[in-house]
Amino acid sequence: MKRIIFVIAIFFVGCSIDKPNLIKDYAGLSEVEKKLQYRFDRCCYMQQHIKKDLRCTDLLIENRKITNILDFDTLQKNGKLPKLYNQKGEYYMTFDDFYKYVK
Repeated sequence: MKRIIFVIAIFFVGCSIDKPNLIKDYAGLSEVEKKLQYRFDRCCYMQQHIKKDLRCTDLLIENRKITNILDFDTLQKNGKLPKLYNQKGEYYMTFDDFYKYVK
């Protein structure tokens, strides 16, 4: 019985999330990526202390959209967007096309 209580205690202690630190954590990420990941981690941290659903997965969806915008902008500046073809001819991929295919 003592072993079961010990295992359960380790499980609950081991599954808690430490409070995220924007300065110490997230090495190697850009400033935008740091802020996006910090918002998600802070949401998960707060979720473990309250009983309400904070819908942290909505933050992940929002982060993915922002990342797509940044990726499209980078590819457009570098001239690496692919060409698309239709009946009217060829044209470079627009953001709507990019979001549709990358999503």
